Amino acid sequence: MDKEEADRLIERAKVCLRSGRKDRALQLLYEAQNVYPSTRARVLIDALLKNGGNTFAEANHIPPPTGWRDEDVGEQEKSNGTGDEKKTYTEEQRQSVLRIKNCRDFYEILGVEKNASDEDLKKAYRKLALKFHPDKNFAPGATDAFKAIGNAYAVLSNPEKRQQYDQYGDHCSASSTPQPSSHGRSGHYRTFYKDFEADISPEELFNIFFGGRFPT
Repeated sequence: MDKEEADRLIERAKVCLRSGRKDRALQLLYEAQNVYPSTRARVLIDALLKNGGNTFAEANHIPPPTGWRDEDVGEQEKSNGTGDEKKTYTEEQRQSVLRIKNCRDFYEILGVEKNASDEDLKKAYRKLALKFHPDKNFAPGATDAFKAIGNAYAVLSNPEKRQQYDQYGDHCSASSTPQPSSHGRSGHYRTFYKDFEADISPEELFNIFFGGRFPT
């Protein structure tokens, strides 16, 4: 029962992240850890504390009316779908996806040097995540590129994982067999770093940075 309650709290926290309520999300994640400690909640807490500061999205976010429940926000999001709108893309978007597709390592994906600081990584991630998010970029392969960008940032922003990647990443690039991913990442984009998968999904990371909203 404790595990089920913790899982429920984590899912509510993720709903809050999508609506920009980071403080409430953090509170729910702490509650989940108290009920039933888990790596899943801890990873989200750490990511929020590290990356969940002020963002453009928060500045433009209007909180839900008083009395709304987390479930209400989820239902509202479902009702705001794009419907059958024609999804088009530009040649620039297509070429950008190809660039990510042909990258050989995490640093190249983010377009940063190997001595990049945490702030450099954050700046690169913010720019690329907005550019490649599936709701904004409909070019073929954009979703996989978005996932690769999220995975690259999540690994390089973690000091321990970054150290391991810097030490062994080049050796892993010799692998040429696509592998499945627990977060649904494309095998192609994991060809060169199959042993370095992040503990957080690309969408969760995006919501932590932007509160599920695009800057306006």
